[in-house]
Amino acid sequence: DQALLTYDKLTNLKGDKRAQVVGLNGKALVHLSLDHPDLAQRQVKEAIALDPFSVKAREIMGNVLQKRGDLRGAIDSYTGGLRIGRSSYGLYNNRALAYKKLNMYSECVADLEALTRLKPQDKVLAERLAKVKAESKAQTK
Repeated sequence: DQALLTYDKLTNLKGDKRAQVVGLNGKALVHLSLDHPDLAQRQVKEAIALDPFSVKAREIMGNVLQKRGDLRGAIDSYTGGLRIGRSSYGLYNNRALAYKKLNMYSECVADLEALTRLKPQDKVLAERLAKVKAESKAQTK
């Protein structure tokens, strides 16, 4: 409740588009965590309308769509965000998850490899990449 009040204050700051986008993104994240995807989607659409270049809004929209089972829509949203910000860990990670759910292993591997370039010391990520590569080989046999 307190988070929503804080984000409402930001959303209501007329004339400060950046604050409004942060507020809308924040409210969308809260509603997504409360399993209210309709509200989350409405708010993140408003954020994107205010700032079409908000990488965070594209990521949140992808998360909303993924939660709803629209994996292709989620991938499109993550891809749109990556066109804006090529170094977003969350976008690559979430898109890789969506690709994996669709059994699109080569695309998943490509995103995980991009993540390892962003975080070369991350051993958990390296293990994940190796596991997905093994799953991909097993699928093609």
